[in-house]
Amino acid sequence: MSEACGVSCDTLAWTQEWYAGDETLREANTVLVDHHYQLELAKEFGGATRSSSDGQRFPLRGKPLTGRDMNIR
Repeated sequence: MSEACGVSCDTLAWTQEWYAGDETLREANTVLVDHHYQLELAKEFGGATRSSSDGQRFPLRGKPLTGRDMNIR
């Protein structure tokens, strides 16, 4: 990560220790979710009682040309 963003490893470790704890991450997630919930597009998806997540699997007939087996561990 340090090489990718140009910030020293020590600075990243210090920042994580002081600012990225469970409480602050929970607060940040709450702020983000609350903001997204207020967006017009979000209102089109209902009252936040359901979710759509990556990795859902739906049955198909036959084998699609781009299909492949999924190994879940």
